[in-house]
Amino acid sequence: MKKIKPVKILILALCLTFALAGATLGALPTDRPSPEQAQAAGGSDLTILVNGEKIEYDVAPVIEKDRTMVPLRALAESLGAEVEWLEQQNQVIVSKNDCHIKLTIGEPEAYVNGQKAELEAPARIIGNRTLVPLRFIGESLNAEVNWLPAERKISVEIDRSVEPGAANIKINNFIWSPQRLTVAGKARVWEATLNYEVIDNNNRVLFDGFATASAGAPQWGDFTFSVDADLSEAEAIRVFTTSPKDGSRMDTVEYFLKPFGTATIISSDPGSILAEGILGGYSNQPGKFYFAVTPATIITDAKNKLLAESDLKAGDELQIWISYPGIVLESWPAQAGAGKIVRITP
Repeated sequence: MKKIKPVKILILALCLTFALAGATLGALPTDRPSPEQAQAAGGSDLTILVNGEKIEYDVAPVIEKDRTMVPLRALAESLGAEVEWLEQQNQVIVSKNDCHIKLTIGEPEAYVNGQKAELEAPARIIGNRTLVPLRFIGESLNAEVNWLPAERKISVEIDRSVEPGAANIKINNFIWSPQRLTVAGKARVWEATLNYEVIDNNNRVLFDGFATASAGAPQWGDFTFSVDADLSEAEAIRVFTTSPKDGSRMDTVEYFLKPFGTATIISSDPGSILAEGILGGYSNQPGKFYFAVTPATIITDAKNKLLAESDLKAGDELQIWISYPGIVLESWPAQAGAGKIVRITP
């Protein structure tokens, strides 16, 4: 029998080894997860709720440096914010009311209304989506963020009673006469500055100016202002803020200054009252009207003391201002919103 030389044995052994190794390597999946995908898998079973409603993402959340990173647009829009992508600067701008957040991809800091803020995890792009630290964005937009470890859920709660942005200015009361207008309210606006206009029935500005609240956003502040002039042609008051980004108007609230008429409550339900009387803004003949009562409706007594909707009872005589811009639904009885109600009955 012919003997195999030791060198040939070694060559055969090496060939066998490489063959087995090749078979093993060939069996490995070619789509091995990248480090980014592996991180995403760590957050893929997270549930994120905004006011109890589950938010769906097309790219899974990522856990980075113990911070949950989520796709920005889905989060921001669920919180009522807008997102703008600045491609040349590699930046994103998040805007809601008076809050403007600027993030640069990969940078360890962001800017909130021009103020620098350090980020423990910078914004990054994964799967063609911009991922950002959830807590930072949520809290910058005045939301409360809570981690529920047992359920692997993140709860984001935002006060919908201040949505939409116009509710960041609330008029508590106004008192008008042909010679003087006084307006009082609360606001949560950037730098505590508000603008106002007094307009006539052709939307022509008769008087304008600005007022300053006692505190700026995110706190609420009280404000009051007066206009002493010939207001006989004044039709409505408009209060608003302007965007520091582009000067556009935001948070606008408007009220008619002159009453729609006087009526007596026939019946009431939460959010609605049925009243009958002479509503001169509609007809000089007695008639019935449904008036919608909303959180924006100002309700006072004859001495300008603020009242709740529940203080209005059947038989009460009211002076009623229709809500701006004065839409009347021609149903029977006719329907309109109530901008202001004064209970004349003691």
